[in-house]
Amino acid sequence: MTEDTTERISPRYLIITAFCSGMTIMAIEMAASRLMAPYFGTSVFVWTNLLGIIMTALSIGYWLGGRLADRHPTREFLYGLLFVSAVMLLCLPFIAPWIMDWVSRGVKEGEVSLVVYSFISSLIIFCIPFSVLGMVSPTIIRLLSHAVEESGRVAGKVYAASTVGSIVGTFLPTLVFVPWIGTKKTIILFAIILLVISIVGLGRKLLCLTAVPFMGSFILIPAHYFSTPDVLFQTESPYTYIKVTEDPYFGIMLQQDEGFAMHSFYNPDQVLTGSYWDYLLPAPYFQKDKQEQQITVIGAAGGTAYRIWEETLGDDFDFRFTGAEIDPVVVRLAHEYFGMSEYDNVEISAQDGRIFLKNQPDGRFDVIFLDAYHQIYMPPHLTSLEFFQLTEQKLNPDGVFVANVNALFEDSDIYLRLIRTLQEVYDKVWVVKAGEHNFNYVFFASNSDTSLEEAIAAVPNDHALLRARMADSIRLIGDLSDIALVTDDRPLTEVLFDRTIGEWLFQGRKSWGNYLQ
Repeated sequence: MTEDTTERISPRYLIITAFCSGMTIMAIEMAASRLMAPYFGTSVFVWTNLLGIIMTALSIGYWLGGRLADRHPTREFLYGLLFVSAVMLLCLPFIAPWIMDWVSRGVKEGEVSLVVYSFISSLIIFCIPFSVLGMVSPTIIRLLSHAVEESGRVAGKVYAASTVGSIVGTFLPTLVFVPWIGTKKTIILFAIILLVISIVGLGRKLLCLTAVPFMGSFILIPAHYFSTPDVLFQTESPYTYIKVTEDPYFGIMLQQDEGFAMHSFYNPDQVLTGSYWDYLLPAPYFQKDKQEQQITVIGAAGGTAYRIWEETLGDDFDFRFTGAEIDPVVVRLAHEYFGMSEYDNVEISAQDGRIFLKNQPDGRFDVIFLDAYHQIYMPPHLTSLEFFQLTEQKLNPDGVFVANVNALFEDSDIYLRLIRTLQEVYDKVWVVKAGEHNFNYVFFASNSDTSLEEAIAAVPNDHALLRARMADSIRLIGDLSDIALVTDDRPLTEVLFDRTIGEWLFQGRKSWGNYLQ
């Protein structure tokens, strides 16, 4: 390093630069997954692509930065890099949604297209900015190293400062800024931090004028993503991206993340949905002579299940509904858009389903319905032996546990292990295929003397067609004694779901082709 360059740079300011650079890298990385969620979701596929692209880009930046820093060991080079990266990060919230909206139109079926198109989007959007950010650390090390003897100590200081910054950048977006100002403005905020650091480092006052569009972007950037006339509401909650849309047939629908799945329906003129919710009608008839029934739903969403029970069977039963929905924003939307404000017998708690159930009195419920999903994944702690034992404790002796399960194959590990685990807890387990052109199965488990066939037969004649369809859709369950149980220690992880999807894509696709039509 030349002497004049050394004198003009404060070592303390270079360490601060390393801290801010590390903080920004991690903050943008955390926010990036939320930026992609409305278009590709937050599955392990998307996370893998995103992290893979970012780590590759950083590696390229480390390598290239090390080579260029030896040629240009100057503050102008370092803070010029930061300035360029800040400008690119400013553009991300404006440009990235357009890119992802265009690319995501190619996602049509299965997870292969999701993997491919989320990879393409990640590559286009994040590769160059993170490659430039990766060049910062080796440049700082070069500027701080006066001799070979102190290079190890210098590198240690820089990486320590960068790592501490990364720790801060991990917590701040997730816990503070994304819930407070949203993903896009969070990215802009950290771009502003880099901008200020770069302007001070360059010592060029005229560059302060570039702060104007940065500050103005807080006003210009829309809080929502792409909107169409059918979008009634959209927002980011601490848990997910949420959108409420209106469809001419189904009515109002609740979508989360990329919106491939519908989590709730509400049509004032139509109660039954034509989906798996309709298959809940037999549940109260496991105790057909018990008029007052307590029903709870784990994963209540917009309350579609409550409405179906109340509107179709309310004359036969006096229902009291409770339930858990982890996202308080969804609980609010259930009342604003999905008709839950019309019922005075519904109480939804904004908390984790297992915690909610654990705090209820033993033997309280007549029906427990599990319908909790994050994208294609069932939460592992809501599908284990220990959880099913908890449901059995909270049911009265003749109550029934019901679960909506997505399974691609009836011989998949997910399908078989869930049945086997339920059989460990309940005397009787039944499975009903909920329609022909989807992957939904409705599981019933009970210690009651009433069978599912009897409960189906008790459904009113107004729903004779559904009753007949359910009776014909009951699956045979063979001997599963050699199937592994699902436990808290050995759960249904995302990897197991993804492996099942891989089997469907590469082995059973032809036999399941009718489900893709």
